[in-house]
Amino acid sequence: MRHSPLKLFHVVAGNQDVAQYPGFQRAQQLAADLTPVAAPWITPDPVYQELREFRRQHVFVGPHNESDVERGFAKLDFLPTARPLDAEGVARDSYQLYALCREAKINHLIYMGFAINWCLLTQPGGMIDMSRMGMMCSAFRQAVTAVENKETARGELNKEEGLWRTALNYGFVFDVDPFIDALQGR
Repeated sequence: MRHSPLKLFHVVAGNQDVAQYPGFQRAQQLAADLTPVAAPWITPDPVYQELREFRRQHVFVGPHNESDVERGFAKLDFLPTARPLDAEGVARDSYQLYALCREAKINHLIYMGFAINWCLLTQPGGMIDMSRMGMMCSAFRQAVTAVENKETARGELNKEEGLWRTALNYGFVFDVDPFIDALQGR
């Protein structure tokens, strides 16, 4: 992809340190006029607090997993081969990704990464937000994975459902090899 005329944007988790990347600094500047004023949060009541604590204890992530998750997020970084180059945009939220797309006159995003049924769908910069901003959102079949569970993992059923949802709701599902062949004029 980096040797093609296509733009490559990186969308990162909210707590990932990306301040040093010129592409992130550019995204912040471009989105300065887009970021809305945050609405006040609903005030939690005691029942809400109890339900949140019950979920933390018994559903996700559970006390036995919390330290592992914290250690993992503390080391969140790009693989060396995927580290953003200076010309590549880096967005932390949907407004920054939209601003990068607006600047580059892009209206169709093709997603790759983790996970087609979670982050690429629902997190800031994901398909739900970006489609609401008028973007077509597609994915590369061989370049995504999904959050699976014991019933779905063997057959990658959640990945298949996520790809189906992408094709039905947001855009297209592309196979990587023919796409690369087309970029290389084959």
